[in-house]
Amino acid sequence: MLGIEYLYEKALELNRPLAICIGMGSNSGFHNGLSILEQYISNIAVKNGICVNVCNGNEGNAQHHSLIKLTGTGDEKTLEFRVAENENGFLLNIVSYASDRISINITSPTGETTGRIPPRDNYDEEINFPLSNTRVRIQYYNKGFESSGQLTLLRFITPSPGVWKINIYGERILIGDIHSWLPIKNFIKEDTYFLTPDPFYTVTLPATADSIITVGGYNHFDNSFFVESGRGPTRLNNIRPAICAPAVNVACINQMGMQDIITGTSGAAAISTGCSALMLEWAVVRGNNPAINSVSTVGYFVAGTETQPNELYPNNLWGFGKLNILGTFENI
Repeated sequence: MLGIEYLYEKALELNRPLAICIGMGSNSGFHNGLSILEQYISNIAVKNGICVNVCNGNEGNAQHHSLIKLTGTGDEKTLEFRVAENENGFLLNIVSYASDRISINITSPTGETTGRIPPRDNYDEEINFPLSNTRVRIQYYNKGFESSGQLTLLRFITPSPGVWKINIYGERILIGDIHSWLPIKNFIKEDTYFLTPDPFYTVTLPATADSIITVGGYNHFDNSFFVESGRGPTRLNNIRPAICAPAVNVACINQMGMQDIITGTSGAAAISTGCSALMLEWAVVRGNNPAINSVSTVGYFVAGTETQPNELYPNNLWGFGKLNILGTFENI
């Protein structure tokens, strides 16, 4: 937030348009665009002469999201995940909607259990699993914490390797969609994952914010979808991404000033940011549309996108299609 604030204030000082690239993300949060960071970014993105580009993340096939559906009050389902050897620890987010309340029971690979823990406002307790040499801090947040729903935070400290189980009980269920997220890749070991993953709702924060340019990735060598690209929708069922850009072996300059290549949606967001800069030049510097912002830039981009045959658009893989800045200007 401080970095974005600096850029925004500097743009005002110099009276110049601004294209921002956010090539990073997180799985921690409600994935609904309502966190303080997301709302701040959304507010900046609608300012005149500002384009905020955010990558969708690389969680599409990481097996770090799971969706459990409870059919009603009293229903029970089991969430299972594997923990890798020598995993130091991680945070697991379980999120339900405002109408729903859940309780949980955690079972370790050795069979130790916490017992059923009822939902209590601002509950915070650390439980030891002696046989597993594991500590788990359990926190319930209800009717707050950036959402009107229930957030269950589980912090696993030196977790024992193997399959862990979390029994989820519906205390009061109207919707019943229970989302869970593990940390993004590189923050946990590759062999820590959900046994029943869901590839959708894998767009990372802050790409879940409103009014921004969200960017997924594709392989521009064969025009195939980049399978690691985060997929929408958000938890409020908003389409993500807006557009896709090249994300495989993208040419770049590294921190040493040398030519390099990168793979991931961060590279796609960088390409989108460059195209945003071209739009800002045309719109602001050349005086064609001084009121341009991130929302209207998405509209310009969408008007020039390339689409795949036999695909319905928009969708939660490609958004409105492949970014084509030449197509955008030809459309103009």
